[in-house]
Amino acid sequence: MILHLFGHDIGLGPALVIESMGQVSKSLGFAIPGAVGVQEGGYLVVCGLLGISPEVGLATSLMKRLREVVWGVPALVAWHWAETNAKASVASLGPISGGNQ
Repeated sequence: MILHLFGHDIGLGPALVIESMGQVSKSLGFAIPGAVGVQEGGYLVVCGLLGISPEVGLATSLMKRLREVVWGVPALVAWHWAETNAKASVASLGPISGGNQ
């Protein structure tokens, strides 16, 4: 779909190859935090093999990264909010007094 928006109509087969090889390259970069650069390199190689320009391959990879940011940042904000509220509610309970210590 991203390639279609960029004006490069490809078939289902090449689209599946690009997506699967992008996932493979991202998985192979597990030791690098966020696999930064690995996914982009994978897309450049695969798109180059399929006759798609490197610029379009890189743009496709960056659009996929954007999707991760769009979903990831709100999730992190919600998690932070939940943790902050949980700590505040525990602090409002006051000290816990035990009977047998």
